[in-house]
Amino acid sequence: SSDLSLYSIVYNDVFTYTTPQAMAEFLGAGTEEGEETSEAMGTTEGGTWTPPIIGSDKYDYTKIHELLSRNTIEALLSGDWNAIDDVLLLGATGYLGSHVLHELIVNHSGKIYCLVRPGKDESGQDRLKAMQRYYFGDNDASTADALYGARIIVIDGDATDPASLEHFEAPNSGMTAINCAASVKHFAKNNEIERMNVESVKNLTAWCLRWDARLVHVSTGSIMGSRKNGLPPVSYNFTEQVLYAGQEINANQYVHSKFMAERHIYEEILKHGLRAKVCRVGNLAPRAQDGEFQKNYTSNNYMNTLKAYQTLGFIPYDALVKRTEFSPIDSLAQAILALATTPDDCVCFMPMNAHRPVMGDVIRELSTFGHPIQGAENETFVQALNKALSSEEKSQAVSPLIAYKSNDNLQIIGFDNCDCSYTNRVLERLGFSWPETGSAYIRQFMEQLAGKGHFKC
Repeated sequence: SSDLSLYSIVYNDVFTYTTPQAMAEFLGAGTEEGEETSEAMGTTEGGTWTPPIIGSDKYDYTKIHELLSRNTIEALLSGDWNAIDDVLLLGATGYLGSHVLHELIVNHSGKIYCLVRPGKDESGQDRLKAMQRYYFGDNDASTADALYGARIIVIDGDATDPASLEHFEAPNSGMTAINCAASVKHFAKNNEIERMNVESVKNLTAWCLRWDARLVHVSTGSIMGSRKNGLPPVSYNFTEQVLYAGQEINANQYVHSKFMAERHIYEEILKHGLRAKVCRVGNLAPRAQDGEFQKNYTSNNYMNTLKAYQTLGFIPYDALVKRTEFSPIDSLAQAILALATTPDDCVCFMPMNAHRPVMGDVIRELSTFGHPIQGAENETFVQALNKALSSEEKSQAVSPLIAYKSNDNLQIIGFDNCDCSYTNRVLERLGFSWPETGSAYIRQFMEQLAGKGHFKC
């Protein structure tokens, strides 16, 4: 019998390759060892590593990377700028979508058509109104009832259903479609995440091509995936000019789905002339203005990870010195709409905050709201984590830290390997700069979440 330890299988592969034959084909049954080529592994010349051009699924990224190579400051300065007039907005009831809608209402003049799923007992419009009031109150300019039916037109529908978009006829050509909708679950049975994050994008790109609309799609820095067996090298930084650099994207359904959605958009630009931009966002964080966080904060992976460290009482020393990132949601909405106006050759941006506190800064602020969190060697940390995972009282709270127990050959690629300098140079030219997110900002939203009982006291 074959030894499965010889093969590299990640959790998501079980969901993806659901039959023995499919799994065998994925594992390369019958192939000879040593078949990996420089096309798949990348090349090193003069001490500089060049990413591979062939993915693990044999996909050739040459044309996509040629497209992304035109994504430059020169293109920004020499191209024709775009106006944001009428907008089709997806994901308007979400945390980012709510703030994009607010920004459109306050600082733009066009109509906003919001595709919203009705609830069990309420219309899409009622859902949208309730969410806007939650984030902005009854007296804000963006929550006035008079807006609905005038500037805000709610369309009951679901982007995963092709008919929802097919039935919506654009009132004029040249609209801007902004896609803030996504499932942020990391794993799910069947194809739920794929349907939410990929099929909906395919439906939306088809609608944009049909009505000559531009697309602004919210992706994620998580498409950097994981480093597997040293690929890509630790020294390699992702930029807005690359999609694939040999990273592992199959270990997490969410990462895989967002990567494939982004790939599809570039394909549609190349094959059918789609006018589109991708904005890879970072850590959606509380508002800079007042520290208000998303309504369903208990489902936020970053905040749950902080809570897990507090429950455990330990954090690895190595983690304390890593850079982290906070993109205040109000600032991010402004950045995305500013980037939406750039010339067509500017197809990819990474609007992530240039101010990067180290994790230790965050942990020191968090420690003031409960039991102190101590630095620990990796071995000590994993021992404490194993003990907590076997505890009925603590296991659920520390589960976000389970990645520390994963295979040493697979490490999540974080913000230390993300170079957003191109996007931030563009934003400065657009008159936008990120707010500083140091101790005062961190303390402000910690107090908000502590007041809601999120952290152990």
